[in-house]
Amino acid sequence: MADSKDSTSEPRGPVLPIADAAQQLQQLVDTALDAVITCDVESRIVMWNSGAEKLFGWSAHEAIGLKLTDTIIPPEFGEAHTRGMAHYLKTGDGPVLGQRIEIESINRDGRRFPVELSINPIRTKHGLGFSGFIREISDRIEAERMIREGQERLQLIFDATDEGVWDYQFDLNGSVIESFFGEKTSQLLGDGAGSIPPQRSNIHPEDRDGVFRAWELHWNQLQATFELEYRIQYQDSEHYRWVKERGIIVRRDDDNKPLRAVGSVVDISAHKTLEATLLHAQKREALGLIAGGFAHDINNVLTIIKSHTSIQQLNKELPKETLDSLHTVDVAVLRARTLTQNMLQLGRPIKSERQITQVNKLLTETLQLVQPSIPTSIQVSCNIDLADTDTVYLNPEQLQQAILNLILNARDAMSQGGTLEINATRTSSHSGIEPKLLIAVTDTGYGIDKESLEMIFEPFFTTKGEKGTGLGLSTVKKFVDDCNGTVSIESQVDYGTSVQIELPEHTTQTGPEALTAIGESVMPSNILLAEDHPLLRPMLKSAIAITGHHVEVAEDAAQVLATGTASQPDLMVMDIDLPGGRGDELAADLRAYWKKEIPVIFITGNSSFTIDDSETTILLYKPFDLERLIESISNMLDIE
Repeated sequence: MADSKDSTSEPRGPVLPIADAAQQLQQLVDTALDAVITCDVESRIVMWNSGAEKLFGWSAHEAIGLKLTDTIIPPEFGEAHTRGMAHYLKTGDGPVLGQRIEIESINRDGRRFPVELSINPIRTKHGLGFSGFIREISDRIEAERMIREGQERLQLIFDATDEGVWDYQFDLNGSVIESFFGEKTSQLLGDGAGSIPPQRSNIHPEDRDGVFRAWELHWNQLQATFELEYRIQYQDSEHYRWVKERGIIVRRDDDNKPLRAVGSVVDISAHKTLEATLLHAQKREALGLIAGGFAHDINNVLTIIKSHTSIQQLNKELPKETLDSLHTVDVAVLRARTLTQNMLQLGRPIKSERQITQVNKLLTETLQLVQPSIPTSIQVSCNIDLADTDTVYLNPEQLQQAILNLILNARDAMSQGGTLEINATRTSSHSGIEPKLLIAVTDTGYGIDKESLEMIFEPFFTTKGEKGTGLGLSTVKKFVDDCNGTVSIESQVDYGTSVQIELPEHTTQTGPEALTAIGESVMPSNILLAEDHPLLRPMLKSAIAITGHHVEVAEDAAQVLATGTASQPDLMVMDIDLPGGRGDELAADLRAYWKKEIPVIFITGNSSFTIDDSETTILLYKPFDLERLIESISNMLDIE
């Protein structure tokens, strides 16, 4: 007969004796890879597994009964451990309980090492205890340190090279799901640093299609890498910078869909500026070679025209209309001379020859030259408060070129129209300060921002983009500095710009004396004129003869030597480029022949020719004013 007792109350299997269960638990704990330690509320160890023996060097027999502060807790942490235990027993609050924390521990030999610790309270019939699982993490800490140092080292390398890096990961639709980029990348690319190149909004409109095509070619495996130079807007300014970006897709899925790409970007603005400057210099050199081929003849023709107008203006009986026409021709010659000299400067700068210059006259002529190039939408206001006696001692052509540069810059800054003011005045001398002449060119154009204003006089810096060379204002400053003057600029965006030139007034007779009027009676002298141009030669002979001098002419090297040795000239007017020889060499031969430092006036349209400063030598570049030639002849003969 079956037992009436409920079968559900019977044990389902054999029950281990308590001793066997404890032994099984111990074996289970001993198989754990971590060190397992149990202690009571006084921090005395009550269980110590084999993992703890291996990690700390104490056997279970030695460790059980000892306190944690006497075994695995470093001495300096012992007091804090005791306080934490007391706090928990009093309040039940244990911040580190149930958490994985990293802390330093110590073994039996005194070796310190980092461990990961997890502590949990346990309650038994014997009371409250604490069980801890501990594992050494020295290898992990070292690996993390090496990774961190490697990243820092890599970042230092990129910082040193001014190159930014990026790392993008994509989903199967090609969208960026994770991006990494450095600070330098953010500086260069701005808000677009976390986006693939075609999606950046600050790319220059003219470069956007090129960036898109280059990225698509690489994305679709039609090009090995993504590599491109393009312009990108810099931060919040209106300026664009050139960058060079390289990238490569380093991981694709089984269907060749991109999953990850890495790349770098670097600012190449300075390189682009230098590249453009070198290209510009090469163009200037080529143009200089071309210009030098025909500038000589152009200057000869201009000298002929200028000489004829000078002679005709001596006739005081000519009608006013005729004199006005002659003056117009003089202004046209002056403009053509400036253009020719600018062309010659493409190859080599013309040597600076200083002379006393009337500033009011030069400004008036300059305005007449540039007026046709100023649109009617710009109102020109001119106030020249200078007398004929307000002069400076400098190269007039260079001053004229400086003023032209400033006026043309002002014109370019007022594409929508505005007002251009040219003012000139003289400062009074006081407290030992010599008087100065002030020239100001002011416009109501776009203005210049503060950042650009600080670099405005630097060579090759321009606010006109590819339309400018960056040489205008730097050339102006160099010229003014060479004249012991000053140049300053004031500007405000959307309000305009004012450039002021301050030049020392000429107060001592360091330059040429007063002009000798054409036709004035002088002591006749024997002058040798060497000029090969068939129209200019008789023109110059007639102009010199008007002053009362006897003129012998020569058109080539053989005639120069024959004429110059037949009778001693008192002065030689010598073209440099003569058939059969150079004028400077022929002059040296005649000086040696007569054993005398005969005064020489060299005339040439070749800007590459220069002379050493001398009381007996003058250099005139064609086209020159006839008055200038007569003045030079008078000064040279006065030396005698």
